[in-house]
Amino acid sequence: MIKFFRKIRQQLLVENRFTKYLLYAIGEIVLVVIGILLALQFNTWRMENKDREIELVILKKMKVDLGNDVQDLKRLKKFNTTQNEICIRLLEYMIDESKPLEDTLQFNNDFQQIVFYSLPKSNNTSYQLAINTGYLNKISSDSLVIELSNYYNNSFIENHFRDTERFINIYSENNLMLKYPMFSKIALVNDGHGEKYALDRYRNDKRPLLQLRDIRGEISLENFLNSLSMRLIIGIKAVDIKQKWAQNLILSIDNQRKKIK
Repeated sequence: MIKFFRKIRQQLLVENRFTKYLLYAIGEIVLVVIGILLALQFNTWRMENKDREIELVILKKMKVDLGNDVQDLKRLKKFNTTQNEICIRLLEYMIDESKPLEDTLQFNNDFQQIVFYSLPKSNNTSYQLAINTGYLNKISSDSLVIELSNYYNNSFIENHFRDTERFINIYSENNLMLKYPMFSKIALVNDGHGEKYALDRYRNDKRPLLQLRDIRGEISLENFLNSLSMRLIIGIKAVDIKQKWAQNLILSIDNQRKKIK
């Protein structure tokens, strides 16, 4: 093809037809430019398609992570709701000194349970991968990128529950474990199978684990339970907000995926 065009140019020069040669040369240049532009356009189209394929994969993985967040947050809310109910039951015994103890096992289980806590899980693998690989920039919706960044960089829940963990541990180590027999004995009564102990030497220990008289009038314990209850309520509300946030992000991801397809 190149030899063919070259022959035409040479023939025009030999015949001294310079004007036609000039027009032909310009036309040839135009054809070359058009060819280059078409090649660039095709390459751009191919790269754009590849970017959209990457975007679909990223969004799919992020949707899975957000779905796991929703389930983990539901479990976290359930646990903290139970913990708050325990605080309220114990506070009722402390505030109303005329209230009789109706269930000894439940009472001991509640008292043992207040030192337990649950921390939120971080299902951000896909987001971190997108950040590290630069693939986050492949997401074509700027508003979705901003919302994802805000979601994954919001650390209120993690900080709140870590602070609650420290609060429980400090009080437990400095007060509960030193003062109440059930903690010094490391009793595992919360399994609901008749007061089993972690250490064999306590198997035949007949000392009562805990009595109402042991906690009534204990202002320090009452303050601890009140503070813990308030922390749990704040945590539950924060979990609700983040759960709805994750669910809305899943809807936004679905909408973005529909636009791409």
